[in-house]
Amino acid sequence: MTDSVNVSITIKASKAKVFDAFVNHINEWWLRMGKFSYSFAPEGVEPGQIHIEPRLGGRFYEVFANGQEFQIGEVVAWQPHDHLQLTWKGEEYRAPTLIDVSFSQTGEFTKVTLNHSGWTAAGVPSYAEGYGQGWNELLEVFASWQAANEK
Repeated sequence: MTDSVNVSITIKASKAKVFDAFVNHINEWWLRMGKFSYSFAPEGVEPGQIHIEPRLGGRFYEVFANGQEFQIGEVVAWQPHDHLQLTWKGEEYRAPTLIDVSFSQTGEFTKVTLNHSGWTAAGVPSYAEGYGQGWNELLEVFASWQAANEK
């Protein structure tokens, strides 16, 4: 079993645009339901909106359709256009996991590399494989959203 998940995708856009879309438009591209549920909404509660407050110490959170909020994590590294780290903690986790996202541009393409680690410390090492599949799905949706919204 692995303690981290590594996924990446290349998008035809500047890293400034890709970073901005990843952070400031997350609610527009984030799936609520795909291969997995991408919401922390409790059973019987409709998923709502996903947000990242764009600053060091900012919250990463979901607001459910009923107005209740769930803080998924917080921004622990903030280097606009280059790098972002977020904590991620489900209710059953002993400790938060860490999402490390880097953005690197070559020509007119930006590579988004995401590493999600800390599954053993969180007490849920078996989750890593599913999260790997989930992050692949989310990044594919993100790339499609970015392409459709490129101006």
